[in-house]
Amino acid sequence: MASLSGKRVVVTRPEAQSQRFVEMLVNLGANPICLPVIE
Repeated sequence: MASLSGKRVVVTRPEAQSQRFVEMLVNLGANPICLPVIE
């Protein structure tokens, strides 16, 4: 998978459902922004 270094990614899933995805983004160099839109 390509590097996401320096990219900001908005994650709109609830925090409990997005942890693994956020970790993956961080490992690829992204700066995830968690903004759950549905509780």
